[in-house]
Amino acid sequence: MTSPRRPTRLPVAGVAAIKLGLLVAAGVYLASALLYVLPANPLKAAAGDFLSVVIGKIFSQNWNLFAPEPIDATDVILARCDAGEPATESGWNDISTRFFRSAQAHRFSGYERLSRPQQVAARRYISGDSLTDALRTSCRKGDASDCLEFDSSLTSLRDEMAPLLARIGSAFCREAFPSSRPGQVALRYRRIGAVPWSQRGVGRPDIVDFDLGVYPVDMTVALGGLYAAAPGTEEAP
Repeated sequence: MTSPRRPTRLPVAGVAAIKLGLLVAAGVYLASALLYVLPANPLKAAAGDFLSVVIGKIFSQNWNLFAPEPIDATDVILARCDAGEPATESGWNDISTRFFRSAQAHRFSGYERLSRPQQVAARRYISGDSLTDALRTSCRKGDASDCLEFDSSLTSLRDEMAPLLARIGSAFCREAFPSSRPGQVALRYRRIGAVPWSQRGVGRPDIVDFDLGVYPVDMTVALGGLYAAAPGTEEAP
């Protein structure tokens, strides 16, 4: 009768190396998180790309639970298929509001997540992320080097968001207008301000539009059926 095989144990040196690696990783994360929340400074600017990946994407943070900001505006994503210029005022279709309404009517559904890629891409394209916010604040205080860093960071972020916006617009045009085969799509971000309570019933909301660019329609983008019923349902005023 053979004796049972003892479980293989890692060498002492291997265990020590794993522990050391975990401690180093934890130390890098804590240092990155501390640097990420500090005001704009030369060290933070130098580590901007690393921080945006580690803290901004991999370990993203959201403090809204502890410091919520009341919603004071409605955000809408508009698309115009076969557009020549984003400044054209006709033919814009609202491609996001119906997801918000469906999410409000069905709280345990996934409609809110369907609109999240649109919102995130549009907001980052327009104003950047938390790192660019810090650089913008420092720039407004007169720091010329942070002004240059802000322009560079925002341009880089827009280049990163543009392909995602192009895919979103392409999916809408191909599903909403399958027979017309539009060649390009213009996207626009509309912010509709809330009417003050003192002006309820008579006040008109402030509307601000931001153009997100014109992109060729990608005929290879995968279609999920999200916009198949879009024509005639949500055309923007």
